[in-house]
Amino acid sequence: MLHWLFETGDWKMFRALFYSPTLVFALFFVICQQVTVASSTWFLARVTANAQSPNQVLPWLIGFLLSLSLPYVPGVLAVRQVAKLKNGAHKKILELLRTTIEGKTTLFANKEERERRFVFLQREGEDFVTQSCDAGFDFTQTIFNVILNIIALVIFVHPALLPFPPIS
Repeated sequence: MLHWLFETGDWKMFRALFYSPTLVFALFFVICQQVTVASSTWFLARVTANAQSPNQVLPWLIGFLLSLSLPYVPGVLAVRQVAKLKNGAHKKILELLRTTIEGKTTLFANKEERERRFVFLQREGEDFVTQSCDAGFDFTQTIFNVILNIIALVIFVHPALLPFPPIS
């Protein structure tokens, strides 16, 4: 996508811009958040299964209520890491551009090429980083949410399908 600007491959560009410890922390917090969200599905299923006996419902109900409020902590930390990732990627774009065009006055001799590169720096570069990070974050949250909720339901409905022993 940006290879015309930096004269490098797409995956190399992606790794250069986005791969960092910040990305690993953001993924960790997203996984923590989605595990907590999926546990609410499991707790709710346990509440409905034990609805007839009030003594057994209370612990599951407390777990359900906690699992509804706790995802906000890792969620906020994940959003913070994504914002940090956006800022770092934008800084890397500017640094990569500087090292790519430094000393290449011929890039600025052609008016069309100069305008195309400056338009990217002024508007499109930051939009690309912001939209890529937001789309990746939303996609990752959705995928983990779906997969972990399916696993939570399988644990409750048919635990024999799991490759590990079920939780009692």
